[in-house]
Amino acid sequence: MTFSDRLDLQDVPLLLREVAETQAEPEDRDKMMLAALDLWSGNMPGVRGIYGDNYVYPPIYAIINAPSGAKKGVIPQCLRLIDPIRWEVHRQAEALQQEYEEQLSAYEALTPKERKGKPKPKEPAQATVIIPANSSSTVFCQQLADNGGCGTMFETEADTLTQILKQDYGGYSDCLRKAFHHEAIDYSRRRDNERVYVECPRLSVLLTCTPGQIGTLLGGSEVENGSANRYLFYSLKGSREWQDPFAHREKPLADSLLATGQRYLELYHELLNYKDKPLEFTFSEEQKALFNSYYRDLLPEQVGLVGDDFIAFIFRLGLTTFRLAMMLSVLRRYEQKPHFDALSNVIVCTDQDFRTALTIADCLVSHTAYVYTNLLPHDQKALNPQLQQMTQQERHFYDILPQQFDRKLYVELTAQAGINARTAERYVGLMVNRYQVVKRVSHGHYVKVC
Repeated sequence: MTFSDRLDLQDVPLLLREVAETQAEPEDRDKMMLAALDLWSGNMPGVRGIYGDNYVYPPIYAIINAPSGAKKGVIPQCLRLIDPIRWEVHRQAEALQQEYEEQLSAYEALTPKERKGKPKPKEPAQATVIIPANSSSTVFCQQLADNGGCGTMFETEADTLTQILKQDYGGYSDCLRKAFHHEAIDYSRRRDNERVYVECPRLSVLLTCTPGQIGTLLGGSEVENGSANRYLFYSLKGSREWQDPFAHREKPLADSLLATGQRYLELYHELLNYKDKPLEFTFSEEQKALFNSYYRDLLPEQVGLVGDDFIAFIFRLGLTTFRLAMMLSVLRRYEQKPHFDALSNVIVCTDQDFRTALTIADCLVSHTAYVYTNLLPHDQKALNPQLQQMTQQERHFYDILPQQFDRKLYVELTAQAGINARTAERYVGLMVNRYQVVKRVSHGHYVKVC
């Protein structure tokens, strides 16, 4: 399933639409839009919303996987979308470091008598935008602190993060879990008895990998402890056709994305003005009702198809949907002059952005179910993992289904065949996620693809 072809791109905020329009195919647009939202989410200060009685901020976690050699290769160029911010933060850090070194040199040139009563210059925090995945736990926590709690982790090979998390000095999986919910990170360092404390971490994570790397990164313990269900998953099919490397483009993709990044920098500067007193994002009352209705229906559907352990994935997808809507609403403000109302610090989600966020989520739940069923280690007793092909009962179930059907219809038909509703739901889940002979097109609606 793809989502960009289910959207009217004219309803998508301009900055994100520019990213989408660099690609022709729905799958390519999807990966670029998801990467852009992830990278911007970690660099979107000054806005928050209340979800589940807690303040939440924009950052999201996402994993985009594709077969080796497939089309995930352009995703690193999405860094151009935040390069203007990276360069600006780097220049500011360099200026502070140079000022510190000058002050230190002047201090050390003083005699002991002259130094008396004068404090030694303190080295400034080394702020950066990108926190490397291969950092030690000490460096990871220190970098978050130096950044004021903000940061982005972007890694094109998930194995880099997998290997560091296995090391004693790099075991910061718990910090990643806490950062997703903005829970305080408290870390003590042996050197100088230094304490690193990050009160409200706001971290975005974007990883790309092959399907086989997912199970290695998110092994059994990471599924059980909740690391896996914090991520959005998107699985690229890849192409069996040769792609013309000389296809004409008016300018390189990196240049197009950098131009969009320069425009986002303007919005970023405006958001910095609200860093100490954030803008408050909220749904309208009608949107809250629609959101709750959607997830009330989605939860039992997916639990029926995939199993009880999938509940946590749906709960956190709901939170991420809220964050997506928040980001879309902020991006839309770029098209307004002034960008934000000086007389109000409230941003109410537009209906277009609400629909866009829900459409993206409705697509990603199918990708997540596929990843959970096929790529993540978990208790698969209910899904009968020994099956390499359909059993006779499953084939019988498949044969009595029409080309298009919904839940009500397949329950009625299978009841007539002596198959109970619970078993029918399991079978549909297998058809969608494991055998992939049925496609979920919307809430409770399916179509055969074989």
